[in-house]
Amino acid sequence: MSLSSTTTTRRLIGLAVAAAACPMQSQAQAQAAPVAALPTVEVVEAMPVPGTEVPKDQIPSNVQTADDVQLRRAQSLNLPDFMSTQLPSVSVNEIQGNPFQLDVNYRGFTAGPLLGTPQGLSVYQDGVRINEPFGDVVNWDLIPKAAISSITLLPGSNPLFGLNTLGGALSLQTKRGDTHPGTELELQAGSFGRVSTELTHGRKLGDDGHLFLALAGLNEDGWRDHSPSRVRQLSSPRWGRTAESFPGT
Repeated sequence: MSLSSTTTTRRLIGLAVAAAACPMQSQAQAQAAPVAALPTVEVVEAMPVPGTEVPKDQIPSNVQTADDVQLRRAQSLNLPDFMSTQLPSVSVNEIQGNPFQLDVNYRGFTAGPLLGTPQGLSVYQDGVRINEPFGDVVNWDLIPKAAISSITLLPGSNPLFGLNTLGGALSLQTKRGDTHPGTELELQAGSFGRVSTELTHGRKLGDDGHLFLALAGLNEDGWRDHSPSRVRQLSSPRWGRTAESFPGT
């Protein structure tokens, strides 16, 4: 065998050994390399305002919001009572002498149950206008506080909320079984024979269904003679799928 043939053979053997050693060396380096722990990245997006689908920080006005946790913490008797104590620029008038039939005043505009009062606020529940067709009055005693998930108060005359939205709009979002599962019971008692009860139940149905139900009742004698209050509230069962909810009727 010639010298050139021997040299070629040695080179081929060397290349084969190097090729066999490369995967072993790469595997050893991969096992020895430490795992890098990357920091957690949180992406926070501005929540859209219910009814407008516009982020709150992009609306050029004083948009006020509150959720069910704040409602529970405030221990208010009803929604108007909560708004008057927790939301600036909101006040109430108890013209009819009943704590559940209040006139809500916001920046000089009113939403109340008394027919004949100039109404200047639009109230929406889950995107449905709940001002009565006759007189645009709002029956606050028909809105169970226990079923409210969040409220949004928007000032100004916005044509998006329809006619008679002169001073602002109030958007209410109710609870869902998939976002508020479980059963809650709340009992309250006070002076003048006041006894209040609230019961809510939410649950998931299958993989993508949900159901929510709210019951509320109140009895009191009133601080004056012959001024009792009897309130019975039932939130219609709300069911649907997680992608799109359907209010019950």
